[in-house]
Amino acid sequence: MMATANTDTSLEDLVQQLDAKVKQARKSGDIAAILATAGPAIDQLEAAIAAAPDAPEDQRLAALQAAKRIAYNTGADVYPGWEAGVTRTQAELDAGMALARRCRDLTARLGLGGAQAGNAIWLIGAFHLAGGATADAAAAFDEAAGHFAAEPEMRLMAEGYQAIADLKTGKTGAGDALQSKLDALQAAGTEDAGFLRDQLVTARQIFAP
Repeated sequence: MMATANTDTSLEDLVQQLDAKVKQARKSGDIAAILATAGPAIDQLEAAIAAAPDAPEDQRLAALQAAKRIAYNTGADVYPGWEAGVTRTQAELDAGMALARRCRDLTARLGLGGAQAGNAIWLIGAFHLAGGATADAAAAFDEAAGHFAAEPEMRLMAEGYQAIADLKTGKTGAGDALQSKLDALQAAGTEDAGFLRDQLVTARQIFAP
C-alpha cells in the first residue's frame, strides 16, 4: 500500500523508503530493475505530496526534491554515453528520456534555475543524441549551456556536446569547435574539468567517431 502523509513523519518516511529502494536497484546495475523502480517511486512521491496538502512544507519540498533526484540519477544510469560499448534498446532510451523530462519538469516545479536546470536539460539533450535526433540534441545542449553561465566548466561541457551533435550531422567547423572546448577544459587544470573533458572524448567516440 502506498504511504500517504497522514502524520507529520509519513512523507519523510516515504522518502527514506523509496530512496533506499532506488539505491538498491541502482547498485545492482540492472537497467530493467532501475526502470521498474524509478518511475513508480516518482509516482508515489508525487501522489503522496498531492495527498498531503497540510504536511509540513519542508517535508513536501524534500519529497519533491527526492523525486527530482531519482529522475535525474536513474535517467543518467540509462544514458549509454558514459562508456564505449554500452547499448540500450529503443524502449530503454524512451524510458530514459521520460525520466529526463520528468527531471526537467520537477526542476521547474521547484523553481530551480542555474546549474540544476542546466543538468536537467543536458540530460534531455543526451537522450536526443543517443537516439539520433541530433538537431534536437544540439538545441538542448545550447539551452543547457545558457543555464551554466556561473559554471564555466559545465558550460564548456554543454557546448562540447553541442559540437558533437553538430559533428554528427556534418556541420562545418564542428570538429574545431569541439577541440576548442577540449583545449579549454584541459587548460582549466581542475579535477572536474579533466573529468568533463574525458566525458566529451568518450561521447565523441561513441556518437561521432
